[in-house]
Amino acid sequence: MTMMKFDLLDLRETKKPDENAQKVNKVLHQKPYSIVYHHAFWFIMFTFAMPFVGMGVLIKGILELCLFSIRADVKISPKENGNNQDEYDELAVIITGCDSGIGKEVALHLISEKFTVFCGCLNEESMKQFRLEERAKPLLLDVTKQSQVDEAVEVVTQWLEDPECKKNNKKRRLHALVNNAGVGTLGLFDWITVDDYKFCMEVNCFGMIRMCKSFLPIFKNQSLKLKYKDAQIQNVVSMAGMHPTAGGVAPAYQVSKNAAYSFSDSLRYEMTPLGIHVTTCCPTFHDTPLVDGVAVENSKKAVWDKLSPKTQKEYGFAYFDRWARLVELKMTSIKWNLDVVVDEIVKCVQSRHPPAELLVGMDSTLMYAPIRLMSMWLRHLVISGCEPKEVPVMLQDRKEEAEGASPDEMK
Repeated sequence: MTMMKFDLLDLRETKKPDENAQKVNKVLHQKPYSIVYHHAFWFIMFTFAMPFVGMGVLIKGILELCLFSIRADVKISPKENGNNQDEYDELAVIITGCDSGIGKEVALHLISEKFTVFCGCLNEESMKQFRLEERAKPLLLDVTKQSQVDEAVEVVTQWLEDPECKKNNKKRRLHALVNNAGVGTLGLFDWITVDDYKFCMEVNCFGMIRMCKSFLPIFKNQSLKLKYKDAQIQNVVSMAGMHPTAGGVAPAYQVSKNAAYSFSDSLRYEMTPLGIHVTTCCPTFHDTPLVDGVAVENSKKAVWDKLSPKTQKEYGFAYFDRWARLVELKMTSIKWNLDVVVDEIVKCVQSRHPPAELLVGMDSTLMYAPIRLMSMWLRHLVISGCEPKEVPVMLQDRKEEAEGASPDEMK
């Protein structure tokens, strides 16, 4: 295969747009030309381009069905070598956030499929739940602490390079890294602090980056030495990372997940030449401890209790109560069974052709995917329609003051 080569000198000599193009660009950003340009562009796109897009989607679907019929039963699993039942080519998966929920269930499913699973747990108590599983290797793993991540890398490296395994001519490979650990903080932007944003970013985004960065040398070594060709990284993000929701449910969580989503996209492009698959898993609300009814109720109470008296007075409890009920409705009304997202992640881990993006939850396709395609003004109109109708006290006071003010005072 001929690789296209780029000369940096060619890039330096590339000329910027000429003067006429610069003038056109400037004019198209001035009203009323910008209005005509924007709407004419999208009119042409939807009128003429969309039929071709629809046909392309149909063809892609047919091709995927054909490929599925051919390779439906082809999946990755540790293979037997010879007649001895215990002689396997051992494949390992490391998963973060195995204390409960998605991480725990995915770990148990992969163990049943004969994978060796390094179960990263935040608490030592959580590690005990894997003590009876022969192929489970629980680790104390806080993804915000580089020292614990380094220890995890060392443990996995020692497992891969076990002399006894090499002596018996068994091949061990690190098959997948599943970044599942995640946290969330509820509250409007005006209610939460910068530390709340840092907390979510540190776990949901930087923790993911830290894990990928630390385990990349192992994946690179396997790829460059042609030891293993099916390695993958699976980043469990969220539909919240693809677009914001109304009502200020969890802006810190959404920002961190959006950053994680972008990171996963950029990582995918970089890992492709190495043959390392990167999948972004975006589930909607599923029955996990994060959206458990009791947890949501406790979180709502904590949000109100930590507000300053001034902020409580500005918004009023009636507004907060309306907001809290909206949060509970969003997080519990459309909450899918956990086994769906677990099965999807397990199938993805075992797939020789994992998708770039994995949307889990019927509403992810029927509701959230169309919203992503909307223009920003339309998306804002649709989403803002879900905001609390209750008006904060401070805005009620402002309205009453404006109605009672004389014309001279309003000037």
